[in-house]
Parts: sequence; C-alpha cells; structure tokens
Amino acid sequence: MPLPKLWYFQAEDLYIYKEKNIDHSNWQIRAINQPWHTQKEFRNYKGNVWYRLVFNCNLCNDYKGDLALLVPIHYRGAQFYFNGVLVKETRPFINGISPLKLGKPDIIILPSNLIKNEHNLIAIRIGSFDYNSGFEGILHIGTLPEITKKFIQNTLYYGLLIGITLFLSLYFIILYYYRKKERFYLYFSGMAFSFALWAAGYVGIIFWIFDNRIAYLVASYCGSVSIVICAIFFIHSFLDLRYNLFSKILLSLLLFLLIYCTTEIITTGLVESYRMYLFKIFLLTCLIYMIYSAILCIYAIRIHRPHAGKILIGIGTAYFFIFLSILTWLHIIDYTPSSIEPFMAMIFVFSLVLASRYAQVFSDLEKAHAKLIVLDKMKDDFLATTSHELKTPLHGIMGIAESIMDGSCGPVTEKQMQNLALIRDEASHLNTMVSDILDFSKLRAGKVDLFLEHILVDQVAATVVSLLTPETHKKGLSLTLKSSGPCEIVADRNRLRQIIINLVGNAIKFSDKGTITVDVQSSFEGVTITVSDEGPGIDEADRERIWNPFVQAESSDSRHYGGAGLGLPITKYLVELHGGFIHVESQKGKGTSFIVTLPKEPQIPGIPKIKQIEVTSDALVLPQEIAHSSTEQDEALAKIPFYTKARILVVDDDEVNRKVIEGFCTIAGYELIHAHDGPTALQVLETHNIDLVLLDLMLPGMSGYEVCQKIRQSEKFSTIPVIMVTARDSASDMVRGFVSGANDYITKPFTRSELLIRIENQLAIKQMLELEHSIGHELNKEVGLDRSLYQRSIELKQMATQILAWERVIKEDMEVARAFQKRLMACPTHIPGVNFHILYQPLADLSGDVYDIIKLTPDIIRVFIADATGHGITASLNTVKILSEYSSVKETMHSPQDLLTFLNQRFMQLFKDYGIIFTCLIADIHLKEEKISIVSAGHPPACVISNGTVNSIKPHGPIIGLASNYQYQPAIVPFKNNDTLLLYTDGLPESIYSQNKYSNDSLENEYDKLKEIIEKNYDSCSLENLCTSLLRLDSFESNTFITDDITIIAFQKE
Repeated sequence: MPLPKLWYFQAEDLYIYKEKNIDHSNWQIRAINQPWHTQKEFRNYKGNVWYRLVFNCNLCNDYKGDLALLVPIHYRGAQFYFNGVLVKETRPFINGISPLKLGKPDIIILPSNLIKNEHNLIAIRIGSFDYNSGFEGILHIGTLPEITKKFIQNTLYYGLLIGITLFLSLYFIILYYYRKKERFYLYFSGMAFSFALWAAGYVGIIFWIFDNRIAYLVASYCGSVSIVICAIFFIHSFLDLRYNLFSKILLSLLLFLLIYCTTEIITTGLVESYRMYLFKIFLLTCLIYMIYSAILCIYAIRIHRPHAGKILIGIGTAYFFIFLSILTWLHIIDYTPSSIEPFMAMIFVFSLVLASRYAQVFSDLEKAHAKLIVLDKMKDDFLATTSHELKTPLHGIMGIAESIMDGSCGPVTEKQMQNLALIRDEASHLNTMVSDILDFSKLRAGKVDLFLEHILVDQVAATVVSLLTPETHKKGLSLTLKSSGPCEIVADRNRLRQIIINLVGNAIKFSDKGTITVDVQSSFEGVTITVSDEGPGIDEADRERIWNPFVQAESSDSRHYGGAGLGLPITKYLVELHGGFIHVESQKGKGTSFIVTLPKEPQIPGIPKIKQIEVTSDALVLPQEIAHSSTEQDEALAKIPFYTKARILVVDDDEVNRKVIEGFCTIAGYELIHAHDGPTALQVLETHNIDLVLLDLMLPGMSGYEVCQKIRQSEKFSTIPVIMVTARDSASDMVRGFVSGANDYITKPFTRSELLIRIENQLAIKQMLELEHSIGHELNKEVGLDRSLYQRSIELKQMATQILAWERVIKEDMEVARAFQKRLMACPTHIPGVNFHILYQPLADLSGDVYDIIKLTPDIIRVFIADATGHGITASLNTVKILSEYSSVKETMHSPQDLLTFLNQRFMQLFKDYGIIFTCLIADIHLKEEKISIVSAGHPPACVISNGTVNSIKPHGPIIGLASNYQYQPAIVPFKNNDTLLLYTDGLPESIYSQNKYSNDSLENEYDKLKEIIEKNYDSCSLENLCTSLLRLDSFESNTFITDDITIIAFQKE
C-alpha cells in the first residue's frame, strides 16, 4: 500500500530525530516527492534534512513476518530508521555525511522484531545534491514478499517498455539504412532511443546497469532534451512541413540546452547550473512546443497530409500528462501523473503510424509493380506487334522485288534488275536494323536464353569468315583467320556467331583499305577472339561511348556510316551473358582491335548448362533449315519435281503478303486459294480439297493459333500440313505454334527458295502418309462369295488390273521412299578415334530399320538406331518421319535422354493418329572420357565387349509412341581402348528365336544365346568379320530363318 506523500519535515540535522518520541509541533509538513531545496528559505541550506512519518501497523493481523518499504529513486543517499533503529543506508554515510551519489530504487526491510502494535515511526535522513532533492515518487509499504514481488514487477514492466522502445529504435534505424530519403525513420529512431534513455534514468533502471552518476545524468537530462529535438524533426519531416522561423528558434534553443547540459556533465560531472538556471526554460520550451506541435498537426490535417490525425492523437495523449507533470513540478497543481506510460503510448502510436505508412508504401509498390508488369507486357506486345507491322511491309517489298527479278511479271532489263536488287538489299538492311532493335530490347529485359553446347570457336569463326569474305572483296579489303588450333568452349552457337559477325561487320563498315584479321587463341581459362582492322581508329574520348546504344564514334552531324548504333551494345550484352568481357584497343589512324574473352564454361547463376526440352517450354529446340545458304537452296529447288496440282490455302489479312506468296508459288506451279481471316479459312477447307495451309499468325478476330487448333480438332482436316508464316520470331511464339499443331514455322521476311523447299517437304511427307493409309485400306478389301464365277472373274480381272496399277504406283513410291531414306540417313566415312562397320540387311527393298551416325563434338560420337513396326513400304514411310524428326534436333540436344524424351513427346502429341510406333536406341560415345551414355526405348540391349567378355546394356524405357510424359534415363558404361560396342535391331535375336533347336525357349533367352554366339565369333577379329559372321549365323543350320530387317553396327575404340 502507498504511504502518505505528506511527511513531517525538518531542515536541521540532529541525530535525535531518529527517536520515536519527538514533538512535531514545530515541524513542517511537506510532500516527500517534491524537492525542498527550491524553497527560498532552504535554498542556501546544504546539510541533511529529516522526514518522519508515524503510522499504525494494520497491514495484516495474521502476518508475523518482516515488513518492507519500496523506495523510488532519490537524489542523494539516505538513512532509513524504523522505531529509532537504523535499518538501511542506500549509500554509505561517512561521519554522518552521505556521499555525493544518488540513491537507486531499493527495498528497505523493516524487521518484525521492531514492529509495534500501535504507533510505528519511519525516519529518513537525506541531503540535497546537484540542485536537486527529495524522492522521485512516494514510498510503498507492505509485507516483504509483496514488496519484493512489486519491485520485480516494476523492474520487469519498465524494462519491457524500455526494451520495446529500443527495439523500435533499432528497427526504424534499419529501415532508414535502406530508405535514406525518408529521414523521419531516423528522427523517430532517435526519439525512441532518447525516450529509452530518459525512462531508464527516470525509473532508476540505469543504476542497475551502470551504477554511475554520469550515466544517470546523461540518460535523464540529455535524453529528455533529445526527445523534444527529435520530435520536432520527426513531425516536420513526416508531415512534410517546412521549418518556419518559430521552429528554427525552438530548435536552436533546444540544441543550445543540449550542448550546455552535455558540456556541464562532461566538465563537472554535475548539472547544478543547468538545473538552477536553464531547466525551467527547458520545461517552458516543452510547453510551448506541445501547443505548437498540436497546431502543426491541425494545419497538416487541413492541407490533407496523410496520418496527421493519428499523429495528433499520439502527441495529445502524451502531452496532456506531460503538461500535468510540468505543472506539478512548477507547484501550480498538486497531482502525480504517470510520465512513462503516456510517453510510451505516444511512441507506440507513432510507430503504428510509421508501420501503417510503410505498409501503404509497400502496397503502393505492389500496385506499381503490378502496373509495371502490365506495362512490361504491353511493351512486349508492342515489340511483337511492331516487329510484325515493320517486318510485314519489308517482307512485301523484298518478296515482290524478288518475284519481279525472277520474271513473274515478264522480262526485266539489266538496269531494272540492278534497281530491284538495290530495293531488295536496302529492305534487307532495314530488316536487320529492326531485328537489332528487338534483340537489344530482349537483352536489356533479360529475356534471352542461352542454348549451351560444346562448340569449336575456330570452326564458328571460319564459318563467319567464309560468309563475309564476299562483302570484304566488294570494298577491296582482305579478311583472314588465325587460330591456335581447336578451341572448344561451352556456349550458344548462334549467339557466338552473332558476336563475331557484329565485330567483323563493324570492321568492314568502318574500313576502306587494308586487312581485317580474326584471331582465335585458346588459353587455360577459355578462348580469346580478336577482330582487328586497319581503319580510322577510335578517339580515346569515344571508347566508352561506343558501348552505349544508338551511339557511334562519329557525331550525328558528321556521320557518314549508316547503322542504328546497336551492334556493339548487343555484342557486349551477349559476351557478358556468357560470363566473358570485351574491350577495345585503338590508335587513331592505325586501326582498331576488339578483344573478346570467353570462359570455357559460363559460371553465371541462371544460365543453364543443359537446356531441358519440353513441348510446353520456351526452350524448345526447333528444326533447323535443310538448306543453309541461298546457293544450296537454289540447287535443291532446281531438283524438286513440283506437284503442279497441289492446292495451297493462304490465310493472311495483308494483301501484299498474299501477293508475295502468290508470286513465289505461281512460279512453282502451285494452285492458291486466299482467305483473309480464320472463319473464312475454315469455310474454304470445308468446300475445297486443300493440300497445305500457309497460315499467318496475327489475324483479325481469330488468331493463327486458334485457327490451327480448329484444324487439328477436326478429324477431316487433321492430316493437312500447316506452315505458320509470321514476323514474330521469339522462341515462345514458335513453341506455341508447334503446340497448337503447326508442322513448320517460317518467319518473315523469307526468300522464295526457303518457302518452296518447306512447302515441298511438307507435301512430300503428306503424300507418303496418305499413301500408307490408302494402301492399307485397299489391301483389306473383301471379295463377295455370293456372286457367280463369271462375276467373280470380272472382279478378279479388275483387281488384277488394279494390282498392276498399284504395282506401278508402289514402285514409284518405293523409289521416292528409298531416296528419302538414303537422303536422311547420315553416316561419315571415317571418324578419328574409332573403327566402325555397318551391316544393313533389309528384308525387302525397303527397310523399317534406320540409323544415323554423327560426330556431335570432337570428343562425342552420337549413334541412333531405330526399328519401326512392320516391314516394307509401311515401315519405310514411318522411318522417313522418324528420321525427319530426329534430324531436326539431333545436333541441338546435349544429352541423349533429353533427345529421346523429346521424340516420344513429339510422336505422342502430333503423330499419335498415324500409329507410328518404333523402338530406338541412342548411344553417345565419349572418346576422351572413355564412356558410353546409352538410352533405349524398348530396343534390344546393346553389347559392350571388353577383354572377350560380352556385357548386355539395356536401360529401361517404353517404346516410342506408347507412353506419354515419360522421362528416359541413361545407362553409363566404360569404353576403353580396344573395347567394342555392338548395336543391332530385333531381326537378329528373332532369327535365333525362329531356329528349331531353340524353339522351346523364350525370346528373352535368345539374348543370352546371342551373347554366346558373339563370344564364340569374337576373337579380336575385324569388325566386318564379326558383323558378317553374326549375319551368316554360322551356328544355325541355314539362313532361311531371317524373317525381319537386320541392322548391325559395331564400334571399336582405337
């Protein structure tokens, strides 16, 4: 329970005042929590004073233990007497003089043996110090457990408040570290920290941390002034109010008080003069600012500053109680309000306001981010649309010019041919500039992926040199290539080619004489590519500018070289995307050298080393063109036996594009039908027999994707080839086109030969597939047994005539199919590092077995062997599609498992209705690493012969075309020198199975018997003898049991 705050007071230090029987008639009555030194009559008194209180002990009638006093902080050490006995000195007295130290909050134990049943006396002897006196608050009395509990509760309570305030200070100073423009976070952090200091001094917790007078003075006095200073800064900054003259005066005065107080503490260790002369000025300043800050908040509310009302509520709560405290201290009123909690409430309100504002800012940022995403999408759509709208007329200009040059409008004179060539070349140049702008936008947006693979840089450089040599000859320049030998790195082949083309193209453009040199040097870290010329050189001041977009070394006024100024910025982005760097060395008038350094393998996070292939992924590897140069295309075009009756539907809303395609296709003899939108195209398909559809992507009303999906959803039109023709060339657009059911994708602008070759390929594939269905239908035709012999003979004659006709057709188709098989199956004559032999034994003229062997990299040989279901024409037609799909991606897929997974997804999604099912096996032979990576799709096991022992390798995997969404996994086996790899189709074990002597065994056992036969015939003999002996099957009675196509491929590592 609290003791009364009014005590007997005597400003005289007599030791007898500790006794109980003292007459109080001449004693004053004063509040123990108010300072006495400020009274005029005691102002010069420097000795101890006495406080006495007589009370009755009726706290608990049943309690017999010790009582205790809870004493707040007091401004000098004191002696506590109970019933005349000294029970505690809060600071040790020496010769009756208390030390110059403040008394910290404490518990004074009143022993039970001193307690009287009636009147009890508490006498306190205490002095003044540092122009301060008395106790900070009133005293409490109770049982010892109660007082101890209350002391602990008070300490924890105020400690928690101070800890929360310090946490807020730390939190908002961290916010300020990341958001330095918003200084109110700093000011609030300072205000919270100052409040924590002041509170720690006010309740005396500072003494339990630092029992030091200086620490208490700094916390109490410097902290209190700092609170007001930070509050002024905070309110002005948060409410975005200008500092007027009055605010500046207040701040100046408070800063003077802070400096004076701090200086006095440092120099004297006291605040006596500050308390005597300036403390009342500080309190008056606080009162003035309370009123002024309220006015500021009201003004901020009127001008619609956010959260001004909440700030007013926070300061109003705290300022009301602080105002009462100041009035109490000035003896104007007699009230003892709490100072900590209201101030803490203000800090808490301010922190909520800041948190609310931060949340609002975060919400605004989220909204802005969402808007940016929308804007980014709008930008992408704009670029896509712009590319279409720019490339479409360019395509028209180039196409019509080329058509006229080809004679579609009659004979052309030499002068007209030169002008048309000029039009075509300038349009091509403008198309290149548009592509550069789109590329640069994608690079800056981080939307360019690298398709990484092992490549030889010297070979790529040689290709570029061969490509650009004619351009250098036109300007009288020479272009040479220097190389230190094979330089292998992991990079994107197309992007590396683009880097070298940009640098060499720059050198050609800015050089009028001399030699351009491309130097490729290998090093331990990677490869260095140097492109040097003997041109005018670059000024030192311009060497940094040239990397900026749309900038050239020349000024815009005097420039005589064309270009958008994007070649070098694009090159720099691509080099850095690979983890390399580029720099320039130049001397004015002597030439320039651009040096590109690329690592052996990019180590930049986010660049995938192996691009995962999925049908729905932007990383889909698209089929490459069959002909890579205009010369090759023209030669291939000249050999095409055009099908003049083929009817092509052209779906495009642009009349110029339709004219271009008409000019290209009319020369080839195709019949064209035009449609300007999707619904019209679908209607034409219903009313006409269409062989192929050329479909634009961007159509009014219904997009090309939707039209293609409609075509594929119709069983009647599902086999019609669809070629997407559009100016949009991003990987995602291509993937979406293939997923919607397109058979091919060609981007504008394109040449006549490119378009016609793609059309011819699709028509040829369509004809073979239709031929397969037609033959199967005719062969299943039943003959009626209820007719007469004469009628049946007539039908027999008709069937015989039909068979003869089919024979001629089949013969022609077999020749076409055989030509396609021969054309699509690739096999080099010699591969360094291995010996190999192929034994290809079809059952008939056409085989369902196919193979393909390529040297993927200098150290990797990729082998593909497949067996389509069926025999003869049916299987061979399937193999054409199998090889076509495999050939389009065989060089772009890094791992055999990804390649096999892609083929399975492709045939499951796009060719499921054709019933194309086949087994296959892909083996990557790693010469340097001496291993083989094998992936199988239901194919017979591979055999690896090492030291005369045959090991069967059969990775698990379903047949292609039966299981969707299956991820194939490889088997890795060693492949040392003189080891032999043996691959074969199922015709070989089936021949063993058909032998009479093995007829009781299952087909699975025949693989074991095949191993025995191989071990028997393998005695370090030549690969040719091994394959021949397996084909002759010396262990068999005869070779009449060969009932299927047989292909055997053997590799031996040198």
